[in-house]
Amino acid sequence: ILNSFSTVFAQTGFVVYSKGSDCARQLTFNKLTDGKLGEEKVAVKKAEGADIWVQISYDGVWVAFGRAIGTFPSYSKHGDCDYHMFDKFDIYVAKIDHGRNLPAKAIKIAHGYWPCWSMDSKKPTKTLYFTVFQSQTIFKTTISPDGSFTEPELHAKSPEPPNGTGSHVQAAPNDKYIAYRRKGKMYVYIPSAVRDDSQF
Repeated sequence: ILNSFSTVFAQTGFVVYSKGSDCARQLTFNKLTDGKLGEEKVAVKKAEGADIWVQISYDGVWVAFGRAIGTFPSYSKHGDCDYHMFDKFDIYVAKIDHGRNLPAKAIKIAHGYWPCWSMDSKKPTKTLYFTVFQSQTIFKTTISPDGSFTEPELHAKSPEPPNGTGSHVQAAPNDKYIAYRRKGKMYVYIPSAVRDDSQF
């Protein structure tokens, strides 16, 4: 089974993941060579609070992730900096450049959670989507190779108001769809517009 698995998937590349627990979560880089992981390295310079929800751009140059706004106690079993408390995170990006620029410096984009790179992130200038939990809206910004970015603008919003921490809305990489969750069910929608008056 392992041999079949390794022939189907790429054996060379890298992964970036959140390692640790609670507010100590840190983004970690690991290179994959001939199907084996190497030595772990710190991917992004750490700050107070947890770093989670990491997404690698399609060209492997940037990562986007959520960073907890300082430290905060959890009111559930999940520990401090609980990733279910979506309203307590900001969106950051960092230029890891395939592991050649580590630890990378984090650049704050805006308040939000669950980042998603557009399929255009294969290009030097790329689009990033992220969600604002309180309003259940999706915003987008354009990231330049030097790390500068455009003012985030509204891309789409959920057709239904939030309903507790189970509410979630996220953009698709193809720029055409959004998915949202309410009361344990998932829905996919195609916005007909991307402004405040969007109709679904």
